[in-house]
This record gives sequence, structure tokens and C-alpha cells, in this order.
Amino acid sequence: MHIKDLEQLPGLQREIQRLGAEITFLSESLEEERQKSIYRSPLQYLKEEQIKLPKAPFFSPKPDNLRPDLISRFLEISARKIDILTEQLMSRMLEKEEKELMVKRMINFIHEIDDPGVREIAKLRYLQGLPWRDIGERVGTPHSVLYKKYINFLTKLQSTNL
Repeated sequence: MHIKDLEQLPGLQREIQRLGAEITFLSESLEEERQKSIYRSPLQYLKEEQIKLPKAPFFSPKPDNLRPDLISRFLEISARKIDILTEQLMSRMLEKEEKELMVKRMINFIHEIDDPGVREIAKLRYLQGLPWRDIGERVGTPHSVLYKKYINFLTKLQSTNL
């Protein structure tokens, strides 16, 4: 685990929250579109989407007078919207799952640090998002000393993993 990986932790957590909100929005949009396709008549749909209806004198806008090509177009557009929303939803869910897995790995790494002092530094820095100065005040040690201690730990770790 590199320090640059751990520095991403707060951003990843914010990204997971954003993706969660986006997933909720897409789920609601998908359900709304499914309901529309089930409960709206093709005529309502065409009017709402401002699709030009024929203006010939023989055409009266009643569902039973809709041409088959307009009904087919309604079904095709509705199915396409559902497909697009489903694809976007699945993509966001996969992205969120990948980021959550990264966060879990980082948290596990922090909890498995043998040195209690370094583990506390890592928790304060990466899990609570405190700046080095605040960590120093909380621990009662100059932040530069804590930072060096942490960097030395990561250097040793990386040299043993090579």
C-alpha cells in the first residue's frame, strides 16, 4: 500500500456517496419510465414527448385511431429509454462496488498495522481525514515527527514487499 493510495481514501468515500445518490436517482428514473410505459397510452406519450401528430382532417387523436407506426415508435422509444437507464444504473453500481472494495482494502490495511502508534496516525489521517497538524495536536507530538514516523513505516513496508 502506497501513501498516494491512502491519500485517495477520503475522495473515494465522497465518490461512493455521490455514486449512491446517482444510483438512487437512476433507479427512480428507471422505475418512473417503466411505469410510464405500462400506464401511458401511446397517444399520451407522443403528446408529452411533443412528437408531431398528423394534422390531416381524417385524423382524430384517439388511441384507437393511432397508426401502427406511431404505436411502434412509442414502444421503441420507451424500450430504448429503459435500456439506457438500466445500462447507466448497472455501470454506476459496478463502479460503486469497485470503489467500496478499494476502501475496504485500505481500511483493512490500516487496522492490520502492527505498530499501535502508526496505526493511530493512519486512522486519524485516513479514516477521520484530519490534517497532519491536527493529528500532532491530538497525539501531543509535533506533526512533522508523526509524518516522518509514518513515511518511515511505509518505506520499510515497501522494501520488505519487494
